[in-house]
Amino acid sequence: MLNFQFRNSGHRFCDGLTRRHALRLGATGLFGGLTLPRLLQAEEANKNNERQRQAKAKSCLFIFLEGGPPQQDMWDPKPDAPAEIRGPFEPISTALPGVIFTEHCKNCAKIANKFPVVRSHSHADNGHATGYHYVMTGRRAAFADGEYPIPTNELYPSLGSIVARELGSSGTVPPYINMPHPMSAGGPGFFGAEFSPFVIEADPSQPDFEVRDLAKVDGVSSQRSDLRQKLLAGLEQRQPRTGRAAAMSTYYQKARDLITSPEARKAFNIHDEPANVRESYGMTQIGQSALLGRRLIEAGCRFVGIDGP
Repeated sequence: MLNFQFRNSGHRFCDGLTRRHALRLGATGLFGGLTLPRLLQAEEANKNNERQRQAKAKSCLFIFLEGGPPQQDMWDPKPDAPAEIRGPFEPISTALPGVIFTEHCKNCAKIANKFPVVRSHSHADNGHATGYHYVMTGRRAAFADGEYPIPTNELYPSLGSIVARELGSSGTVPPYINMPHPMSAGGPGFFGAEFSPFVIEADPSQPDFEVRDLAKVDGVSSQRSDLRQKLLAGLEQRQPRTGRAAAMSTYYQKARDLITSPEARKAFNIHDEPANVRESYGMTQIGQSALLGRRLIEAGCRFVGIDGP
């Protein structure tokens, strides 16, 4: 039988036990005999559970609408609510019994059983810049909305950077891509520049669309480029790079792999898509960005972030 005399002392838990008392009690078996073998057994069991809970999804196409249409105009028309609350459009049924969308979401309604609609999310931040930071990082912004220049997530990594770091790329395209311009608060934070997004700053809906920096340098043949790479590799063997120089070497290699990869160049070439497919996505900036995002995910990109109006 365990008999322990409690004494008044500082640094107590809320139940009156000090940290030292808790350690003593744990050693005597109060915590179920947590020995090293049992601890290792518990860790292994947790690893097995994690393997069983692994998500099937391997990539994400993230469409962020700044000032987009309100919920009552799309997914939640609230037809039984008062006139000042319910949406102005006609409700329609969906593939899920009891779930209704508005008349402008007919195609989405047909596949409503294949995606979730979150209706319970809310927050008290009505600022655009601070709200963007909250969504992309999961952290409340440490700056006030309206600051200029707009601060970015210099500390906490964004969703895309986290996915890129955890999963890496499954092909020759970058694991994290932004389009048609950088996403606010979409940076890597303390993960470092290695997990920054590759940004496509161009409108895929335009006839002259192309991804900058993917074209080979004029006047430099493939043979000459290969000779340059061999020279660089020889220099690095004699004087290995460390610190920032090593990181830059990694970036240069990734850029070269991207430029010289036929698979990557093909994925970025949206003009290969049949005209009827492009039209089905809509010949708009956001529609063609979504189509290009699909192509990039099929080529191995893990997270495509699309910033729309």
